[in-house]
Amino acid sequence: MVLKMSGCALSVNTFAHYYETKLHKKMVKDKQTKTKMVAQYGSYNFGPKKTEDTV
Repeated sequence: MVLKMSGCALSVNTFAHYYETKLHKKMVKDKQTKTKMVAQYGSYNFGPKKTEDTV
């Protein structure tokens, strides 16, 4: 959004350099055994890449 607002050209390579996909697993609890397990679905989101220089 910052690039678009400043009038710069948008680039997939720039986006891919700073962001990565992150898997968010859906956890469910079995009612009989009371154990937690990963469901067969979840979601992927884009999040900033973690680098050595970030806090």
